[in-house]
Amino acid sequence: MLERHGVKREDMTITETPIAKVGSIVVEIWPYELVIGRVRTIRNESFISGTEFKIELKLDEDGNYIDYL
Repeated sequence: MLERHGVKREDMTITETPIAKVGSIVVEIWPYELVIGRVRTIRNESFISGTEFKIELKLDEDGNYIDYL
């Protein structure tokens, strides 16, 4: 989905646990939204981002994503 909007696959790292460095951009993927933020601090192996940008993901009656990005 992100590749359709100019994000290169080689610029992405997909992990199951949030392993991030300060200054990196993190996209958390949920079934109903994408949460995008810049890592400001790392504390106890968790990252903290100041401002988050949320993109709501909408579904049609068949369960397919519509009207995204």
